[in-house]
Amino acid sequence: PNASFNSLPEAFVSLFALSTTVNNPDVWIGLYAETRWNAVVFISFLVICLYLVHNLVISRIFNDFTCHMAAPLAHRRALRRTALAL
Repeated sequence: PNASFNSLPEAFVSLFALSTTVNNPDVWIGLYAETRWNAVVFISFLVICLYLVHNLVISRIFNDFTCHMAAPLAHRRALRRTALAL
């Protein structure tokens, strides 16, 4: 029915593309044409990926970035205080 889900690796690639919303309707429209109940699976997948998984990944990246930038910022503040104290 849908060439995107003929094998497990193709399905993973298609679901990854769907999670990034690159080609949203193209991924699931073939299966939706078979039965409308397939939309429940894809909508659930999108809600879980877009609102939970992506937010967790972005928050982890932001947290690592702020921790990584804290040390140079503290060093610059110390240098500024030293320069102003002279």
